[in-house]
Amino acid sequence: TVTIQGDGIITINGSLTADNVYNNTQAGNLCINDGGQLRQNNTNLNGKFVMNIVKGDWTVENDTTGWQFISSPINNAPITQFIPANQAQGDYDLYRYDGGMWYNHKAEENNQFNDETFVYGRAYLASYEDAETATLSGKLNAEKTFARQYSYTEEVENEDKLKNFFLVGNPFTFDMDLKYM
Repeated sequence: TVTIQGDGIITINGSLTADNVYNNTQAGNLCINDGGQLRQNNTNLNGKFVMNIVKGDWTVENDTTGWQFISSPINNAPITQFIPANQAQGDYDLYRYDGGMWYNHKAEENNQFNDETFVYGRAYLASYEDAETATLSGKLNAEKTFARQYSYTEEVENEDKLKNFFLVGNPFTFDMDLKYM
């Protein structure tokens, strides 16, 4: 088992071929803890991310301390995997923002989104009442770059200025460098 602790960075140049990591079916053999980074471009590399959850004070109306932006470096990571088991009763919120509207993952909410997996390069807003950690496991994204297409409409006076705003998330296992084109 290889564990990358917070603030730790491992760079893989070439192929990672150790059978117990590269060809494993159990993603726990390669564990990246919150703050750790792995720079690699191996296809079919499984891994597990363990993220710290900042708990807000749900007893205080309009508390903003427990909200965090998340994005997945795992290909097709199931959203249900990110929701800790003790949150299944609904004491969590997971939102997606699309050009002027927030969509909630919970079925009982209005404006819900029904995605089964995290979308590559999209950011989400999450809050949990009781959880302290959350995990995502699966095949790591092996791409070096990514692009997302967004639609843009001219701003009309007195209309919502956030209608062309989208949350972009980091789909990599390391900090990304943003270049404008």
